[in-house]
Amino acid sequence: MVTFQELNDLRLGNPAPADIGGGATIADHGAMALQACTYKGEKMQYVLSIDGVEDPKDTAERRRLLEEFLRSQLPIAMEAEGCRP
Repeated sequence: MVTFQELNDLRLGNPAPADIGGGATIADHGAMALQACTYKGEKMQYVLSIDGVEDPKDTAERRRLLEEFLRSQLPIAMEAEGCRP
């Protein structure tokens, strides 16, 4: 049986770990980062996910931009949602 994570990895294409937040994955067509945080007094995991990315056409450049975007936007998105590290 195939897990949800395995299906997601196949769909996004060639996932590789990245050192962002508490852990991240950069793939050919998307990316995901997570970070432990406190939200309204409770310990949570904040997840920033990007899916279905096709541009730029050069896969290496696309992956570089996805990583750059996650690295810059994870703390901003967490703060906007009130999720404190």
